[in-house]
Amino acid sequence: MKPDLTLFADASVNPKTEKSGWGFWIKGDGRNSMHAGGPLRGYDRNTSVAELQAIANGLSCASAAHYICSSDVSIMIQCDNSEALGCLMKARPSITERRHSDGAPVPRRRRRMSEPQEAAVDHILTIADSHNLEISVRHVRGHKEGAGRSWVNRLCDRLAKNGRREAEQVAAA
Repeated sequence: MKPDLTLFADASVNPKTEKSGWGFWIKGDGRNSMHAGGPLRGYDRNTSVAELQAIANGLSCASAAHYICSSDVSIMIQCDNSEALGCLMKARPSITERRHSDGAPVPRRRRRMSEPQEAAVDHILTIADSHNLEISVRHVRGHKEGAGRSWVNRLCDRLAKNGRREAEQVAAA
């Protein structure tokens, strides 16, 4: 069954400056897409934390803009970080993987999540639950040429890099 909503998210992390940014794109049936991005607060050397924060920020933006409709029952979350997607699947075993032929499998996480990972996952699940959304996940290969999924992932990557650069400029000023 096709999901009612599809959300792509990406993060950009610079270990040298310890700054990061996020970007997201969401599309619902019969609606124009929505996208945004910006700097992330804080820094964690584990990139999956930034990826989870990007997903959480994207869902927060969509929710605040009333983009998510009461008739929406499912959302597919796509990103290029399989560890972040695995954290979601660990936190809620009912989350399914909807693998695409050019995506990597999402390994079900075995280790305990870090506190920042848990906080971001809790935020994602709280928003999804507030809209009664069932979640599925899909890995998308990053930095790949092409249309469709690859184009959207590159858009999210650009938004995340712009957010990271903004954070670096603020810190340098």
